[in-house]
Amino acid sequence: LNLDEGIDPELVKNKLYFNGEQFSFSEFEMCDGKVTSLIIASKDNGLFKDAENISIRIENVDHLATVLPIESGTPKAVTGYKLKLKKGVILPSAPFTYFFQDKEYTCKASEKDSQDSKITTALTIKAVDQEVFKPFVNKSVIVKFRNGSDDNKRSIGCVGALAGAVSKAAVHENIGWVQRFNLGAEFSDPMLMNGDSVDQLTNTVQKELGESRFIFPLKYTGDEGTYFNDSHTAVKATNDYAYIESNRTIEKAIREVRASLLPQLNSPLTVNAEGKLAEDTRKSFENLCAKPLERMRNAGELSDFSAAVSAEAENLSKLNIVLKLVPKGTARQIEVKVGFATKLA
Repeated sequence: LNLDEGIDPELVKNKLYFNGEQFSFSEFEMCDGKVTSLIIASKDNGLFKDAENISIRIENVDHLATVLPIESGTPKAVTGYKLKLKKGVILPSAPFTYFFQDKEYTCKASEKDSQDSKITTALTIKAVDQEVFKPFVNKSVIVKFRNGSDDNKRSIGCVGALAGAVSKAAVHENIGWVQRFNLGAEFSDPMLMNGDSVDQLTNTVQKELGESRFIFPLKYTGDEGTYFNDSHTAVKATNDYAYIESNRTIEKAIREVRASLLPQLNSPLTVNAEGKLAEDTRKSFENLCAKPLERMRNAGELSDFSAAVSAEAENLSKLNIVLKLVPKGTARQIEVKVGFATKLA
């Protein structure tokens, strides 16, 4: 796309639209500090197949605007403020919704282009919002608009989807498992809370978010689905409870073992002449612990386990049992080394 007018690089960071359809680009070219052309991503070439060599209009959720005072009376006095858009935009019917510094605002009044009444060139700031914009009078700011095709679509959080994925998953399964947990069309356009598209984030930024223990939906190249990046919890990555599945696995083991041992609470204990638990008593309690853990291992929820009952019984009344669980691993990274070779042996 060769742009008739160069645009600020800040304005190509988020959503771009053509005929109401969002598209993306693989790279852009600049001249004199302005973006002058966009290389359309191959997956979106079909949107433009009928537009070759003709002029088209593209739209952006980000727009440059200048905060200007509205004056009236004699002598003139400031009665309000407006956002004068550097480039007109086609908006849905009033009231208009726009975003400034990650907060949502509305206005009912607007100015239209003299040549095309569909194009809005300025918005009147509501009285209750004027204090927010006063510091920016006669300065340029960036405002965001919903694209017209998205007018009836409200952004939704993903906490409910996360809870649903956890409910669907077995205790040892990561909710980011691509084969199992596609979030579906409802999450086809994943975004952060500040409105930034996850697709536009660099791999480095996405990695930093993950290392900071955030869970967010994302897409993978070559796949149409949307998936959670991982199953982090709010602890360090080195903690035994760093992931949802780790918590669920050990909590299930605790519940199942407790249920198995509970009927033996206050039961008799056989000890030997040295006052230590008899071998068959220890084995009995070890077997009680092992049965539910064997079921978990057979179900694929554990890799392995061990149960050991200490021969020492404090005051002939307190058993000390140590359970060791080997959890399932998770393929968080798959690294493949590829190269040519003159022979395989």
